[in-house]
Amino acid sequence: MSSERAPATMIADDQSGPLRRLALLSAGRTGADIERLVREARQRARRQRRSMTWDDLERAIRERQPRLPSDLRWRVAVHECGHCIASMRLKLGQVRQLSIEASETALGFLAAEAEIRILTEAQALDILCLHLAGRAAEEMILGSVSLGSGGYAGSDLANATDLALAVETRVGCGSAWPLLYRDATIIPALMFVEPGLADRVSARLDEAFDRARRLVAEHRDDLLALANALVERDTLEGPEIAALMATPSSAGPSL
Repeated sequence: MSSERAPATMIADDQSGPLRRLALLSAGRTGADIERLVREARQRARRQRRSMTWDDLERAIRERQPRLPSDLRWRVAVHECGHCIASMRLKLGQVRQLSIEASETALGFLAAEAEIRILTEAQALDILCLHLAGRAAEEMILGSVSLGSGGYAGSDLANATDLALAVETRVGCGSAWPLLYRDATIIPALMFVEPGLADRVSARLDEAFDRARRLVAEHRDDLLALANALVERDTLEGPEIAALMATPSSAGPSL
């Protein structure tokens, strides 16, 4: 390779070449993950007294890529496709990629192009629904939900709770004292001391989860088509996702 770092435009232009393939394999990894993989590939090439190649990078990625058991692959596919359905049907953004290629930091991965620039209360509630749609899809298709929806900062439940809390306390949409602003640094503690706040946040989450259930139920056929294809192919890109959807992605339900 002539360069160890390729500009993003090269990846966009390289539709079927090695950069594109490596980008798909690396979906969901952090910058630190990628730096470590490049170091490993470079070290292997040096030991063999040659220049590093694309194949070295692909081998380094695949060697660290855990292969999920079939039942877990299906669960992760259903979960990620639930998020995909919500993103597209609620017009929150076109999904560019879905993957169940597990990395060291994630079991599945969804990449979407955000279409919202200035958030309204209705759009914030749409995003709440999006956060909970993976969980709703698991419940509908599998009859149970995995603990991976929550349990850590950055999880679906954490993101949904943070957003519901912000709606109730910071952005002028609260169901009680809507014009009262609270500083972000004190908000987490408020959940345990402000009377009724936890109940109001929980009510927002319950409403969003019920809406997510209705959404994935209405688009069950799309969800299953996407999930089956994702299990078969490991990764789906935007055009494949659009082709698998039973109806145009712009025709969303009025939920």
